[in-house]
Amino acid sequence: LKDPLCRENQLGREMYKLCIFNFLTTFFNTFFMNYPRKLLQEKYPTSLLARLAGKQRFLIPFNVLDLVYIQTVSWVGVYYCPLLPLIGIVTLMAVFYIKKFSVLRCCVAEQRMFRASNSSVLFYFMLLLGLLMAATTPVLDFYQSKQANNFRISCGPFKNQETVFNVTNVCVKSLPSSAQTALHYLSSEAFALPLLLAEIIILTSYVSRGRANRKAIERLKDMLVMCSSDKRFLVKQHATLLRGQKNANRVRPVAVEQRKLLHEESL
Repeated sequence: LKDPLCRENQLGREMYKLCIFNFLTTFFNTFFMNYPRKLLQEKYPTSLLARLAGKQRFLIPFNVLDLVYIQTVSWVGVYYCPLLPLIGIVTLMAVFYIKKFSVLRCCVAEQRMFRASNSSVLFYFMLLLGLLMAATTPVLDFYQSKQANNFRISCGPFKNQETVFNVTNVCVKSLPSSAQTALHYLSSEAFALPLLLAEIIILTSYVSRGRANRKAIERLKDMLVMCSSDKRFLVKQHATLLRGQKNANRVRPVAVEQRKLLHEESL
């Protein structure tokens, strides 16, 4: 990234700046604005400044769009700044814990439950738009550089290479011999075939286990249905017995009175 006139370098530099700036914005907004405001509201809840500051709420749509923004920046700059995905992964992990601290310590609970179905279409559309931007930008730039420089990349991180994959060979050749041997083995058929077989075995075991779990769930559902039907039958039988006992208790006094009357008439 030393050539100031190279637009590829400039674009990669700007994507790097956007990723770092977004992380710093999230960090300072949480620990230097939201957290002090929460402390102020806890210690001085009736003060004028606390009432003017208000309560912080965790806005799910805003935070989801923030994640979409970071993902789009990583996608757009992956060709012009190869280390940007690694930086994006680290910043996303840090942002996750910062957001978790913000939710648990700085925000109050929402009174209404958020429904993801209301905004899921917008989130998917924004992700699709970012993916299209990330795919279109390097394709157009690569095509223009090929037409202008006789099929040779003269600018950017892949300078003086016919294809972007040639940089991988140059980087591998600059490594020690032990690392080169390990990488060549990892990219050979001797490693790919056992890996493929292991993946097939693992996937097969997971699929068979999933099918067995589904069958067990169906059996448990049938057992629950049978138990509920047995309970209903027992309840009906119990109700029938109770009604029979009540009727028997009502008949017994009448029979006793009739016997007494017959005895008195006989005397």
